[in-house]
Amino acid sequence: MKIGVVTFPGSLDDHDASRAVRVAGGEPVSLWHGDDSLREVDAVVLPGGFSYGDYLRAGAIARFAPVLSALIPAARGGLPVLGLCHGFQILWPSHLPPGAVSQDHHRNCLRRPPPLHGQPHVPARPPHPDGSPARGPRPPARSVSARP
Repeated sequence: MKIGVVTFPGSLDDHDASRAVRVAGGEPVSLWHGDDSLREVDAVVLPGGFSYGDYLRAGAIARFAPVLSALIPAARGGLPVLGLCHGFQILWPSHLPPGAVSQDHHRNCLRRPPPLHGQPHVPARPPHPDGSPARGPRPPARSVSARP
């Protein structure tokens, strides 16, 4: 399976995403933000990591990239797309994810590791020796929030 991994200027995690695709048995295909073709991939990953900061609303700017002019109609037609961290922020202004995102005006962020649940066909980390589920790395403070 060919999985496209999109790189934008300032991306930091595109190499990690390509490695993850390879480890999972896929063939990573590098896609530059200026490409106007998806090069016949079976799915696309928009990796996280960026060097410009959230305050620039890079996702709103990125939606005008040529690769997204190919990606948006393909995603609406059923192409699987995974947006990680900043990659999700790029997808949001394109109106691809359903639902709504709201700002945490109360700044009550919860930092707790999410439980990981493996599936039979997906390799997962083994449970902890005490039998508790495997835990992922601590998420960034902005990833999970709660309202009072």
